[in-house]
Amino acid sequence: MKIHFVISPEDYAQEFGKLCIEKWGQTNIFNASYVVSLGGDGTALLAQHKSLANRLYTGRTLPVYNIDCSDSKHHYGILTNKRVKDPSEIEECILDAQRTKVYPLQADCELLEPNKQDDSSHIYYGFNEIAVKIQDFQMTHLEVKVNNGDSEIVEGDGCILATYMGKNGYYHNLGGKDFDEGYLGFQTIASRKNINRIIPQDSTVAVKVISHHRPASVMRDCNLVSHPISKAIIKQSDLPLIVLKDRVREN
Repeated sequence: MKIHFVISPEDYAQEFGKLCIEKWGQTNIFNASYVVSLGGDGTALLAQHKSLANRLYTGRTLPVYNIDCSDSKHHYGILTNKRVKDPSEIEECILDAQRTKVYPLQADCELLEPNKQDDSSHIYYGFNEIAVKIQDFQMTHLEVKVNNGDSEIVEGDGCILATYMGKNGYYHNLGGKDFDEGYLGFQTIASRKNINRIIPQDSTVAVKVISHHRPASVMRDCNLVSHPISKAIIKQSDLPLIVLKDRVREN
């Protein structure tokens, strides 16, 4: 089995990672059949982004199997599977896992001041969420439109669109309401008027930055990834990733 491991820098994950590489080796992602993450939710998201990048570059979809490697009895990753205690168990777990299609969000953005080497537009992907967010302590002004509805003005730190996978993360911490599979959650961030919308997953959210002297950037999965933008069109992408999930999840 050809596996590309993505390993958390934490000591407990590094120790288990060494054992896994001794057993399976570390296959270059371009030659791998699977991507396996060892760590928590952050490492799981990193592994999924690496698999997506490989898909965009090569056209091959590498299934991702996320293993919880936390040494805390009180921690259980939302995106991870049960703790595998022996590296020899990994093959059986992968082959027995349920294959689930996960569609990340896609943000088509126009950069405010593109560099000479860059195009004026850029695409960003997020599995948990994509946000348009201010980078400093000043308030930004955004014009937001969902599908063909009326425009709404957001005065605050920005806004976020969350997937079903990411509804219990940053979106939840902002006060976003729970929602079922097949929907997305839209929530403003520290805005004068709180706006929360539960919208169908095939919706499109258009965001225009009104106050360019208070620039906003794209944040995906809790990481700022873009230079300041002038506008963004956010929707569910049509690029499915295969995530492997244990059929029976242990507590």
